[in-house]
Amino acid sequence: MPASFRSSRFILHPSSFILFSILLSLAPLASLAYQEGPYTYTTNAAGQAAITGFNSAYAGTLSIPNTLGGCPVTAIGDWTFSYCTNLTSVTIPFGVISIGADAFFHCDSLTSITIPNSVTNIGDSALSCGFSLTSATIPDSVIDIGRKTFAYCTALTSVIIGDHVTSLDGNFSGCTNLTSVTLGNSVTNIGDLAFSDCTALTSITLPGSVTSIGHWAFIGCTALTSVIIPDSVTDIGEKAFVSCTSLTNVTIPGSVTNIGWEAFYNCTALTSILFTGDAPAVGSNPFGQTPATLFYFPGTSGWGETFAGHPAKPLFTYAVYGGGVAITGIDASFTGTFLPVPETLAGYPVTAIGDGAFFKCTSLTSVTIPDSVTSIGESAFDSCTGLANLAIGSGVTDIRDYAFAYCSSLASIAIPDSVTFIGEGAIHYCAGLTNLVIGSGVTDISDYAFSDCSGLTSVTIPDSVTSIGLSAFDSCTGLTNLVIGTGVTNIGNYAFAYCSALTSVTIPDSVTSIGDYAFHYCAGLTNLVIGSGVISIGRSAFTSCTGLKDLVIGTGVTAIGDWTFSDCTGLTSVTIPGSVNTIGDLAFYNCTELTSILFQGSLPTLVGYPFYQNPATLYYLPAFASSWPSTFGGRPTLCWNPTVQRDAAFGFASDRFSFNISGTTNIPVKVEATTNLASRVWTPVTNANLNASGSLSFADPASTSLPARFYRIVFP
Repeated sequence: MPASFRSSRFILHPSSFILFSILLSLAPLASLAYQEGPYTYTTNAAGQAAITGFNSAYAGTLSIPNTLGGCPVTAIGDWTFSYCTNLTSVTIPFGVISIGADAFFHCDSLTSITIPNSVTNIGDSALSCGFSLTSATIPDSVIDIGRKTFAYCTALTSVIIGDHVTSLDGNFSGCTNLTSVTLGNSVTNIGDLAFSDCTALTSITLPGSVTSIGHWAFIGCTALTSVIIPDSVTDIGEKAFVSCTSLTNVTIPGSVTNIGWEAFYNCTALTSILFTGDAPAVGSNPFGQTPATLFYFPGTSGWGETFAGHPAKPLFTYAVYGGGVAITGIDASFTGTFLPVPETLAGYPVTAIGDGAFFKCTSLTSVTIPDSVTSIGESAFDSCTGLANLAIGSGVTDIRDYAFAYCSSLASIAIPDSVTFIGEGAIHYCAGLTNLVIGSGVTDISDYAFSDCSGLTSVTIPDSVTSIGLSAFDSCTGLTNLVIGTGVTNIGNYAFAYCSALTSVTIPDSVTSIGDYAFHYCAGLTNLVIGSGVISIGRSAFTSCTGLKDLVIGTGVTAIGDWTFSDCTGLTSVTIPGSVNTIGDLAFYNCTELTSILFQGSLPTLVGYPFYQNPATLYYLPAFASSWPSTFGGRPTLCWNPTVQRDAAFGFASDRFSFNISGTTNIPVKVEATTNLASRVWTPVTNANLNASGSLSFADPASTSLPARFYRIVFP
């Protein structure tokens, strides 16, 4: 070995050794890294594990364990799973608190990830460039989401942000397939680039917690047609909506005091911008390269004939009366979709929406009517065919004739309890209406009020209603469920005509009159109960109810009108109470399956030919036998007098209870049974005719297994 090398290989001066020792003692002790399976992890003094590395060759589904080396896993470190391009699904266990920056960066095959409700922090770019991820849910436990968390996740279509996240910052930039966004109620800041270049996003609703929309927040969202800005927002940042080329209108609430430069620049389809408050401060050219007209509420300040280089107009015309304001019209050039009717105009409360005020405003899709409004005038929103969402304030007392007629896109209406009157045709021909709530204050449903609402499936008429008008629900062909309140006294002509899907109707005892054609052509009706308060049933009231089989008419009815049950071709049996004194012409015409009609009283007066073209035998009770001839109204008559015989057959024999029934030859009987008289629930056991000798032997094999059994004989 050369002498020069030997002389220099290891010589330490004492002072150098002391310095080296001091530096060594000041250096921190590095956390030891451990290996378990594909995981690399470290532990802290509290005995918690943080995953810091992973075998990037791993492929398929992964469920991260709760513990490593016996220590609970509480953290996923920066870059831990980055570039694991063969991972397809990841489940993170409950107990993990933080997910580090770039933790799943460029996991190109990852289609789903489950984040538990223990995570509070997700780092920058944690899942960015996950090109296969299709949906994401951020749980309520998460407080902070780092910048660009899901940036460039180009397959991502839907995301739900939990209720504790307060700020977004570039989180969904470049998510070109994102179509659905649900934001939690704690988000206050839609930060810079939050949804930039989300080219498939068509609409977004910002929660009422949002106060600011950052720079470039929605730049390049070329499919965005609708954005709801809540009245909590005070600031819209620079270039926030640049090149949102499908955006046609926007409503800027009165809370907004500042709009940044070029905020809506190059929104080439933007024709209407509605401001609900005073003119805000604006940066340079906020609406450049747009054809927008600006609209404002009368009485707000800071507006002129132009604003920020664009024409500006008052949205409404109005009239002052009695200390309030009625909105009488809207500028015809307004193409906005969202209309929040103001509570005040020019310092007066808005108390009425005048006749025809918004007639044929076909661009409107959403309307909010404030609590200050008490009256909605005739045809106020008539033929607003695009109107899909409607909120009626709790101060409205009357909805006038045809107020919402022909609003064919309207899917749901909740009429508040304050409303007492619904006018003629008020909601006529709203074919898209599927959900209707009628408030408990309504006393009268006028003619044609809900007619031709063919999508309506269920209606509950509250007990406050006393009258249902002419054709009120006529041609509601989708209606399957109907509840009529116990306050109704009159059901008008054609009230439910052509409700062909209706299967069951119970008319309460409060009703005294059923109008002409009231349930005409309700072909699906199979069950009908007519209350004891009904006095008259009008002409053709139940014509062509072909699904009806058995019918018991209420004990208060005195008159059955002409054609009332004609063409009820499925009807087999009818019971007519003794209260009926008149039956109209052709009342049961062409009831081709009607074989039995029981009269519980004396002979009624017949008008014309009530039983023409039906095969019925008319039955009467023994108490009225002296008044009944052998034929009546062209039909044969028989005394219906079934009697249980207390003969040798009565009692248990061959392990079953038996008895004989005697009566007039060939009369029909139904034997029903129950185990509890108080329940009033009876089950059919036998349905038969007495034989040629006028007898029927009955035996019940089910009786042997029951402690008690009660029987009754009824007209079938």
